[in-house]
Amino acid sequence: MKQLISDLKQLILKHWKTLSVIATVLFILYAYPDIKQGISDGWTGK
Repeated sequence: MKQLISDLKQLILKHWKTLSVIATVLFILYAYPDIKQGISDGWTGK
């Protein structure tokens, strides 16, 4: 178990930029309908 935690810490420390990009892309894909609706409402002035 200690080895697993150590490996996860090393993964996060070495690849935090890649992991943050993946998390951001997943968030944008998940929130796309809301983002699209917000842009549409702002464009039409609702």
